[in-house]
Amino acid sequence: MAQAGFTPIQLYFSSTAAAIPTSGNLIAGELALNTNDGKLYYKSSAGVVRTLADSSTATGNLPGGTAGAIVYQSAPNTTTYLTLGSAGAIVYSNGTAPAYTALGSTGSLLYSNGTAPVYASIGAAGSIVYSTGTAPTSLPIGALDTVLTSTGSAPQFVSQASLSVGTAAVAGFATTAGAASTATTAGTATNVAGGGANQLVYQSGANTTAFATAPTGADIGKVLGWSGAVFNWVSAPAATSTANIAGGAQYQIPFQSGVGATTFSSNLTFNSSTNTVGTTNVTATGAVAGNTVASTTTVAAGTAVTAGTSVTATTSVTGATVIANKAIAPTATTGAYSYGTLSYTDTNIFESSQTSVDSYAQKILQNTNSGSSASADYVVSNNLGTATTYFGNFGMNSSTFSGIGPFQLPNAVYLYSTDSDLVIGTKTAHELRLVTNDNSADSMTISPNGAVAFNGSYGVTGKVLGSNGTLGPPTWVDAGGAPSFLLINAGVS
Repeated sequence: MAQAGFTPIQLYFSSTAAAIPTSGNLIAGELALNTNDGKLYYKSSAGVVRTLADSSTATGNLPGGTAGAIVYQSAPNTTTYLTLGSAGAIVYSNGTAPAYTALGSTGSLLYSNGTAPVYASIGAAGSIVYSTGTAPTSLPIGALDTVLTSTGSAPQFVSQASLSVGTAAVAGFATTAGAASTATTAGTATNVAGGGANQLVYQSGANTTAFATAPTGADIGKVLGWSGAVFNWVSAPAATSTANIAGGAQYQIPFQSGVGATTFSSNLTFNSSTNTVGTTNVTATGAVAGNTVASTTTVAAGTAVTAGTSVTATTSVTGATVIANKAIAPTATTGAYSYGTLSYTDTNIFESSQTSVDSYAQKILQNTNSGSSASADYVVSNNLGTATTYFGNFGMNSSTFSGIGPFQLPNAVYLYSTDSDLVIGTKTAHELRLVTNDNSADSMTISPNGAVAFNGSYGVTGKVLGSNGTLGPPTWVDAGGAPSFLLINAGVS
């Protein structure tokens, strides 16, 4: 009952079960109540009557569905349930909605047929699983002593007797050739015909086998040499030994510059006490690898430069791939990639740069392409990050960049986040300052306690912020004299 002396406020309502107001029953902002169903309705800005509240729906739960059902959106603003599958069933996407596929039989192999996951049998014990090109299948184990071969399109087991083991144009002796002096096919040969005990077999010509006689008498102790026509036993070259090689400088590496000529490299050195290789210039068509790779000018490799400790060059390091594998977890003053040495230590440093110069030190990322989609970007992401989700981006568009919205403006410098909040501020008691046009005063300042100043002024208690349009920054004025206002200032505490 309304309180005496007051007029009750009654919503448009109906006590008829399942009665829903039509669009013509309601005006914008008007509510309608079904007191029998316990439902509250409103008309959207599109003119559609929608349910605002339903007393039959428990807070925190969705109506409908069965135990274990999976909730998904089958269309915009449409929630649907996928009934719980059988034990062991696997959920997959059929391209339009989630679906279940039943668990395969024991030992079966799960694979994709291009549209859905399916199971294939792996065959009986001992079978070999292989691909037909479109699906897995199995080859039963062969009979005893059969051999696995290929038909050109699939594996198969065949008998050993069906295999050919090459051909021989001439066979002086073959255990499977009977008395014939030649055999077109030799299955096995346990001995070579001819020769004597301890003789060496060699080919003296095409299809011709000869024997070198074992050394006897004065030839014992000699080495096998080639005369240009036959093998002979010859005296070994006189052995020489020396503690040092004449010539060269400390750490230079000797090499053969010609037959019987030893030369020392002035560009390539090795320090055995530090186990390092030094060079004026290192160039390789393949990969350069070592504990320490150092050069006084350049290090270049056609594929990769890899070092367990460091890669150092006073001019440049060049390679198709430069990979750092330094552990970054320990406390250090340099990162896996570094320039200079930090003045403090930290852990997990991928890359570090340090210098000391009475001017600005800079790291530059430039994209010189002027295309309508060109930009230069620094991107950060976390464990959820992909090429299109969960990342932060700081970058600049090209001079002809095109698109819709502020982020697509030509020459625009931007900072934004995707699939996450963007937080800008200070973590200690310091102000956040925004400046435009290199003005001497901040365009906007936010103090550590949250007070806001415009053009350097926080105003005073009781003032309101009056707009000056595009002519200048807003100013704090008396509430009664302000043609328009943004907020009432409570002062700076």
